[in-house]
Amino acid sequence: MTSRRTRIAALLAVPCLLGLAGCGSSASGSPDPSSSGSPGKAPSGVPAAAEAYSVAGAKAFAAAWVKELNHATVTGDTKTLLAMSGKQCAVCTDFAQHLAKIYSAGGHVDTKGWQVKSVIPIAGQSLKHPGFQVTVISAPQQVYPSKSAKPQSYRGGQQGMRMFLSRSHGQWMVQNIEIAQGG
Repeated sequence: MTSRRTRIAALLAVPCLLGLAGCGSSASGSPDPSSSGSPGKAPSGVPAAAEAYSVAGAKAFAAAWVKELNHATVTGDTKTLLAMSGKQCAVCTDFAQHLAKIYSAGGHVDTKGWQVKSVIPIAGQSLKHPGFQVTVISAPQQVYPSKSAKPQSYRGGQQGMRMFLSRSHGQWMVQNIEIAQGG
C-alpha cells in the first residue's frame, strides 16, 4: 500500500495516478437542490451550461472541473478549483495542497494539461448525486518541485476516473473522485 505522501505527489501526473486508491466517500445528506435556501453564485470557472440542474449540466460541470484543474496546475491558483470541490473530496484537496507546496517553493508545472475524451453517466446514479466515468488524455509534464529543483518528467497518456457530484444551494460540487487502477 502506498503512503499518503506518495499518493499526493502522484496527483500531478496522470500516469502516476495509477497507484492512487479512491478517495473519500460521496456525500450523503446534501441539501436538496430545490431547498428554500437561495442559490449560490457559481465559481468563476463554471460556464453557464454547467449550472443547469440536469444530466447535461452535471456533465458540463465535470468537464469544467477538469479545465479548472488544468488552470490550477499551470498557475498554482487553486481558489476556483477548491470552490468547485466539496471539502470531503480528498483527491481534490490533496491536489490543491500539493500544488500550493510546489508554487510556494518557487516551483511550477509545465504541461498542456488534461483533455477530456469522454464523460459518461454511471448507471443507477440519481440526478441529485450523479456519477460519471471520465476519461482524460494527459499531455506530457515537467514538474519543478521548487525554484532550484531539477524537473520530474512524466510522459502523459490516457487515464480513467469516476467523478461523483452533488447539488447544493443551486450549484454542483465534486464530492469524490476515484482514480481507475491500471489506466
